[in-house]
Amino acid sequence: MKWGIQKRISELTGLSESYVSRLINGKQRPSWPVAKNLAKITKTTPELWLEGTPEDISTALESVDLSNHNCSLSEMTAL
Repeated sequence: MKWGIQKRISELTGLSESYVSRLINGKQRPSWPVAKNLAKITKTTPELWLEGTPEDISTALESVDLSNHNCSLSEMTAL
């Protein structure tokens, strides 16, 4: 997985880095609303976050580019 992706997801969602890490590593599962927001930001599916293995999530995040992502989750949900 790309270096810094957990931190960037945390910044964009307002979720703590430790929570994002637990989600990516399969230690915890998000609620449906959180999974939908993670999917929106990472251009994946909510099902990936709800049912995916750590390997599935890490592989999906390899192709995610959040470097030019300028709006926060609150701005995205208002769209």
